[in-house]
Amino acid sequence: MVRTYTWRRRYDTDEKLEALWLLLRLITIRHNIFMPHMRLVSRQKEDGKVHKTYDMDIPLNRALKGPTADADTKENLTKSRNATDIIKLSEQIEQASEKPSRASEKNSKRLNDA
Repeated sequence: MVRTYTWRRRYDTDEKLEALWLLLRLITIRHNIFMPHMRLVSRQKEDGKVHKTYDMDIPLNRALKGPTADADTKENLTKSRNATDIIKLSEQIEQASEKPSRASEKNSKRLNDA
């Protein structure tokens, strides 16, 4: 998932790795709280054709609806969603996705000057 934001460059220093980990945390928050995902609910074969039915929901909503989460967990997840601003989060992701690229450019410039 991170590669779609950072391209396929080589990130081999601690600075670049730290920037990638930050980006991964931010992307994970956005995808689990705000981005709907399609999930296959049923698949039926009829006269040689396959009919599929999908459920489209946000992973956070699935977790809240599920029987495995207790009340405290659901409350914490709800507070987390309410405290997160999608616009600020998107700006942070945009800034964080530029960090590894800048570090990579600094590294290549240093190697070219040597």
